[in-house]
Amino acid sequence: MNFLKNASLKRRLQFFPASLIAASSLLIGLLIYVILNYSSLFDHLHQEDMQVLTKISNISSEFEQTHSKLLTLFDSSSTTPELAYPEATIHLDKIHSLKNQIGKISSDGHLELELHHSDQVINTNELTNALNDYLLTSTIAMERYFYDPASSHQIIQDQVKKSAKVNHFLTALTSSIVHQIENEMRATADETIITSVLLVILGLALVVFTIKANTGVARRVDNSLSAIRKSLLGLAKGELSVHIPAKDDTPEIKEMATALNTYKQTQVALNNTLTELSEIKSDLELRVEQRTSQLQDTNQKLIQEISQNLMSQEQLKIYQKALHSTSEAVIITSAKNRIIEVNDAYCGITGYDRNEIIGANPSKFKSGQHPAEFYQQMWEELDQTGYWKGEIWDRRKNGELYPKWLTINTVVNEQDLITNYVGVFTDISDLKSKEAELEKLAHFDPLTHLPNRMLCRERVEQKLLSAKRKNNKVALLFIDLDRFKLINDSLGHAAGDQLLKTVAERLEASLRAEDLMYPLNSHFSHTIARLGGDEFIISLSDLNSVDYIADIVERIQETIRKPINLCDREVSVDSSIGVAIYPNDGSSYETLSNHADTAMYRAKEAGRGQFALFTEEMNQQAHQRLQLEIEMKTSIKEKHFELYYQPKICTTSHNIHSFESLIRWNHPQLGLISPDDFIEIAEETGMIIQLGEWILEEACRVCLELNHKFNTKLRVAVNISTRQFQDPKLQEKIAKALKKSGLTAEHLELEITESAIFGDIEEAISIIRQISSTGVRFALDDFGTGYSSLNYLKQLPVNTLKLDRSFIAQLDQADTEDDRKIVETMILLGKQFRMQTVAEGVENTDQESILSNLGCDLLQGYLYSKPLPEKVFHDYLGNTLNTKPQKTA
Repeated sequence: MNFLKNASLKRRLQFFPASLIAASSLLIGLLIYVILNYSSLFDHLHQEDMQVLTKISNISSEFEQTHSKLLTLFDSSSTTPELAYPEATIHLDKIHSLKNQIGKISSDGHLELELHHSDQVINTNELTNALNDYLLTSTIAMERYFYDPASSHQIIQDQVKKSAKVNHFLTALTSSIVHQIENEMRATADETIITSVLLVILGLALVVFTIKANTGVARRVDNSLSAIRKSLLGLAKGELSVHIPAKDDTPEIKEMATALNTYKQTQVALNNTLTELSEIKSDLELRVEQRTSQLQDTNQKLIQEISQNLMSQEQLKIYQKALHSTSEAVIITSAKNRIIEVNDAYCGITGYDRNEIIGANPSKFKSGQHPAEFYQQMWEELDQTGYWKGEIWDRRKNGELYPKWLTINTVVNEQDLITNYVGVFTDISDLKSKEAELEKLAHFDPLTHLPNRMLCRERVEQKLLSAKRKNNKVALLFIDLDRFKLINDSLGHAAGDQLLKTVAERLEASLRAEDLMYPLNSHFSHTIARLGGDEFIISLSDLNSVDYIADIVERIQETIRKPINLCDREVSVDSSIGVAIYPNDGSSYETLSNHADTAMYRAKEAGRGQFALFTEEMNQQAHQRLQLEIEMKTSIKEKHFELYYQPKICTTSHNIHSFESLIRWNHPQLGLISPDDFIEIAEETGMIIQLGEWILEEACRVCLELNHKFNTKLRVAVNISTRQFQDPKLQEKIAKALKKSGLTAEHLELEITESAIFGDIEEAISIIRQISSTGVRFALDDFGTGYSSLNYLKQLPVNTLKLDRSFIAQLDQADTEDDRKIVETMILLGKQFRMQTVAEGVENTDQESILSNLGCDLLQGYLYSKPLPEKVFHDYLGNTLNTKPQKTA
């Protein structure tokens, strides 16, 4: 049987018909027919089924390799799309070729039946469709990777899913083929057994031989086929650890074992590939997640950088806008002191355009006013402290020098090295000009431009020191304009200002003329100053003699007295001048000015247009005046003042018509003080306001008391000073006095002077009308002594005109016809304006007779009674009225 050892299975089976030749021809023919059919079937199994299984295994192996390369190619971060594209195309073409091979196997009729795998029916077209889907996904991934590698991640994941689906179909296909081979082999084995039985029946001898010969062959074949069957079943279940026999000497068994072993290796490789793919997928997902996180971090950082950049740009715009909007000039230089930036204010102040100064050194604009040491000290301080500020002069483009207040700061980097200098300055030209103007205002009178009190004092004190060294004399002239207030009030403040400026000019002119008149003393110097209001002071220094002082003063007064045209009127003013001389009258400015002021008041008391040299007697009188002012304040508090009363007589009935209240100061030590001595002081100090309020209340009280006591309707007259008339609370105080006393308004008459009215005539008319509307009457006192205006007189709601005593005093003289005509005219004027006329200062019967004949309504004077204290005036009324006093409560 050794000749069958290496024979093929076909040869071994052909041996049995030869042993049965002795059987019948029919059995031999049948045996041959069976053997031929079996041989054809087995050959079909060997040549076609095994070939298909091999091709499918090769296709599956090649697909996994190609798919792995594609994934590796798409996931490589080092390969650019341009280099990856050709290689990916080759791999896709290879997968396309594998798909065509599957299609060719199917079209040859080897896969016409549906495949059974895991109790599922799988159509072979689904394998082709899965490959098409995989190809499409790979193509899209390749194109996406070409222009956007980052976005191809999802498609790559889909590609892995498509690959798994293809592998699933390939595995199912292989299992189905193995199952088909097994079934065919079983069918063939059954046919072999039937044939053998027939042969045993037909020929025992041959059967014995056949059985003996076939037993060994069948045993070996059966063992091999059983082992192969077991391996196929294991492989079909996915068990890759099964044993595949490979020592059988039958070539067909060897080929089957080799094919199964190849399939096993393919499955192992496929599983390994799937494991690797799973690991690659996990790694890919991790890397994608990491890259996504990195990308998000990068995007976040990029967004932050962009935001910071935008904020920096916005802040830079704000800084630039602020730099060019500020009114202060800003200049920025490099560390080498070269200009790199200036703002608009810098160009506006210096006159240079920006392109003219960029790159230049700031020293180009030096004024030349500062020495080199100034700049050296500035740089030393700047280097030591990093800061400098101060006043410095520079030059504009037009050559003009200008002062500026400059601040320089150094700018350093992180290494503490100077990178820039920043200068900020303000043009202080206007400030300097205003300082000079303020300096002038502080020392010069803004109206007349003469030195003021402060500068005059400084100059005089300097002259006094010089006079002390040189043994010279200094004269101080204190000048006050007479009746200036009346002009200022009647013609207005503008006219008053013009008068003061004209007087200042005339004072300068008169002193220059004096220099020419006295050549021997032509070197004496002078200072003219305005102290305020209508007061001027002149200092004459470096005097060798004072013999010609009187001539200078008279010349000054003559110059001032010249007519001045104001408001289309020609007016003239006089001046009262007081003179004090150093060292006779004092050694300091304070003493000299006080003494000159005292002498001026003595000149004013002497009459208009006078001057007086200071004497010690004047000083004593000035002290007395000051003492009187102090005593007056005390007496107001202690109520040392009292009212006297003087009657007014009716010229027709010769009865008492009314009476006037007159203030008296009954000092405890000094005795009775005349109003001429303290009224002016009260006016100047303002004490007249407080005193006048008390006079109103007291006069109203006494008037009501007298009318009740004597059953009369007398009216009391109260003098109102200019300062009182200007008091905004005057009407309120009048109403208070009337209410407090109970006197009705028609029994009160207020006497005011022309000077009080003609300051602001319109305002005066308004005040008089408001008070008159309550029933209070008004009398115009001292009529004819001021600048009376008929136009305003007809507008004044005044009830009474009081003729000044200066017109009455000369009426009884033979040569006073003019005074008589003036008085007659004033009386007629009063009647024309429907006003009562009162003549004061009537002292004899001749004056009484004349005034009565002229038609004067009321008379007042010593002829009838002196001003009497309240108690005495009570008795006087009782005797004059010849009435019995009524009982008072």
